[in-house]
Amino acid sequence: MKKAISLLAIVIFSAFQTAPTLKLDLTIPETETVLKALSQLPYSEAAPLINKIQLQAQKQLTDTSKNKK
Repeated sequence: MKKAISLLAIVIFSAFQTAPTLKLDLTIPETETVLKALSQLPYSEAAPLINKIQLQAQKQLTDTSKNKK
């Protein structure tokens, strides 16, 4: 029982740790290529990452258009 609780604690702890992040500079066509490649993966694997990329791209493009005004 103690081993099971210890294992559960490790799993819960590791689930809340965040991985290091990267900032990538990609052109829109390059980003579209990445998204196209991700779309070939199973939905459950690819959807969260595709969503994250789309949200970040939308924010950057919106911020860029506001700065040009």
